[in-house]
Amino acid sequence: MIHGFSKWPKEKKIQWILKDTANAKVIQDNLKHCLHPDKHIQKHMEAFSENVLTNFMLPYSIAPHLLVNGNIYHIPLVTEESSVVAAIAKAAKFWYSRGGFHAKVVNNQKKGHIHFSWNGDPCILYNNWTNIKEKMIDATTNITQNMQKRGGGIQDIQLKKKEHIALNYYQIQVTFNTCNAMGANFMNTCLEAMARAFQGYVIQHWSHTSLDIIMSILSNYSPACIVESKVSCTLQDLGIICGLKSTFFAEKFAFATKIAQNDIYRAATHNKGILNGIDALAIATGNDFRAIEAGVHAYAAHTGTYKGLTIVNIEQNQFTIKLTLPLMVGVLGGMTHLHPLVQSSLTLLQNPQSKTLMEIMAAVGLASNFSALTALITTGIQHGHMRMHLHNILSQQHITSVQRKKAIMHFKDKPISVQAVKNFLSKIRD
Repeated sequence: MIHGFSKWPKEKKIQWILKDTANAKVIQDNLKHCLHPDKHIQKHMEAFSENVLTNFMLPYSIAPHLLVNGNIYHIPLVTEESSVVAAIAKAAKFWYSRGGFHAKVVNNQKKGHIHFSWNGDPCILYNNWTNIKEKMIDATTNITQNMQKRGGGIQDIQLKKKEHIALNYYQIQVTFNTCNAMGANFMNTCLEAMARAFQGYVIQHWSHTSLDIIMSILSNYSPACIVESKVSCTLQDLGIICGLKSTFFAEKFAFATKIAQNDIYRAATHNKGILNGIDALAIATGNDFRAIEAGVHAYAAHTGTYKGLTIVNIEQNQFTIKLTLPLMVGVLGGMTHLHPLVQSSLTLLQNPQSKTLMEIMAAVGLASNFSALTALITTGIQHGHMRMHLHNILSQQHITSVQRKKAIMHFKDKPISVQAVKNFLSKIRD
């Protein structure tokens, strides 16, 4: 077992990792080539994480002209999947002339919990709850004062008995408004300070009582931090899509969405298609896409059954798609002041408030969903995806520019697979 690895210099870490590794020279060269040429920037990047050996690069792309609430945004996206960018750009173009995307934040509250066991008389806890609550609020004064100046802070504190989970188990549920910050560190700092104050109060007044603080942590399930996005137009304005007449397209699209509402196998993939775009924008803006995914999937199951997150209505000749989901995002704190491309992304988005970013992100998720579902019910998902993937396949084959052009022309109207590409290249090489 190795000790003190995190304190070693980078070169020593690399040498130790590669000492018994196959292709060590190749890996070492790859690690070296992905370092930033500016040593100051590289040092800055290495401060983001622990045991850093190099940088893992992903493409930084733009999907232009997404119209949201009457404003045009050029959407920065960080993803390795070209079809995600193409899908958002295609949907943005389609809906631009049909009124664009409309989005609104329904609520922006987040919750955290102090989990504890109380082995004393429950009446003591409830009878003194007002005093306990005051002590907990006092313990966070220095933490919350700046957030309160911006209109946020602690909104509500509730004591909840949870004995259906375990005997003598309780929660203190705290509701926060974190304004323009995602607020994870802020919430966790408040919760831990409140837990200490709670414990101190109990020891001071009832030292004989057994209180066990289990943990204090925010929740990534945020059903009170909700944003809605929708697109809508008349059936006639839909036009012919991939050869399908507007009415038939709309009904088939609605049926595909209904399947995702009622079949968990389809729902998981349906929601993944929404998150393709949301994740890419979250990374580009320095937001925690893992927390977003956790919250979105939990919300998709909040009725007790996991469901697709979009709903389609066809009423009075109007075709409407609506997406409702929770998004805990921020434009302050975290990576927003540390990563230069995150700052650039927010500038490209016209320096939005967190609520505006929620609206843009929900629109991006709906755009991603619209293109994915349109492809599924028309040409099939692989038609566009594999066309984009063809360039990646060709890049792995060490071919000339002439051979690349011939391959692209050849597969313009033919099924694409790795083996098919290899077979074609073998023929033209011969």
